[in-house]
Amino acid sequence: MITAELQCGVNEVAVDCPRDCSFDSCPKSRHHDKTPCPTPETCPPPTCKCIFNHRRADNGTCIPTTECPPFECSGVREVYDSCPSWCPSQECENASPTDECPFFILTVVECSPACRCQPHHWRDNGTCVPYYECLEDTCGPNEHLKDGISCKSDCCPGEDCPDPCASSCTCDLQYHRVSNGSCIPSRQCPPIDCPLNEHFDVCPVCNEGCDNAVASGKRCRFVGRVGTTVICEPACRCDDGYWRNNNKRCVPYEECRESTI
Repeated sequence: MITAELQCGVNEVAVDCPRDCSFDSCPKSRHHDKTPCPTPETCPPPTCKCIFNHRRADNGTCIPTTECPPFECSGVREVYDSCPSWCPSQECENASPTDECPFFILTVVECSPACRCQPHHWRDNGTCVPYYECLEDTCGPNEHLKDGISCKSDCCPGEDCPDPCASSCTCDLQYHRVSNGSCIPSRQCPPIDCPLNEHFDVCPVCNEGCDNAVASGKRCRFVGRVGTTVICEPACRCDDGYWRNNNKRCVPYEECRESTI
């Protein structure tokens, strides 16, 4: 039992079977807290230890761990962190564009000062690298890393694709994503049922708005121009002789004329 005569100081607590641990004191290097803390075969005399999340400073007092003098972090893109959280981890496999932990954590962390990667950097084989370098090998066939954070959909119409905001990859030009997550040629997007007076077009190229309506029904007056590259965006398009009005409905040429008079 702890003797009644043992008097502890500020931020100290009496311990009846103390262990001699390196993390009792403020760390001097990144390896300080990694030293094993042996359990004695025979209990030494009771002593005073620093309370939770406090360390013994050079002057012998117990101070908050977060107030310990920082040690040098010599690694590339590393910074000193007096109380790093365990989530998110530092590894590339857990990299996220926001650096935020995906879980709601309601717990008090025991502070263990460490060298951590600077914001938006993660460890690849121990070296801190930018977020995008963690993802260089994560994109599948016919896709590539996004240029920044984008929520633009690359999904074929009607397909149940993953949330584009949650992915760091997007389909290559002239490819679209399907429900299984893979990117296929845009012209191979499965057809969908379209509204009245519309049909599915894997690569629409011409303006179908009422403001371009002509009696002949012809929309493509510029198809075949040399040097023109058409980017396919599969969609429902108006049938021949129909044009899309301001209400997004496909109507005959006569109704387009009535709406503009």
